[in-house]
Amino acid sequence: MIKNTFCHIPGIGATSERQLWNSGLLSWESIDEAAVKSLSRKRRDLLLRYAGESAEHLSEGNARY
Repeated sequence: MIKNTFCHIPGIGATSERQLWNSGLLSWESIDEAAVKSLSRKRRDLLLRYAGESAEHLSEGNARY
């Protein structure tokens, strides 16, 4: 799995992903409450939820995710 992509998160496309990278969010591990505080509540909640889920699936070896 590619840990620096966010396009699998609902509502995040290529443009949004580039904006996240430009703001310093370069991987799932870089997403925490402090890093996403300037985002809308909806986007912040989605990123926090899916980054955690993505990391879990990676650690379990679930490449289908």
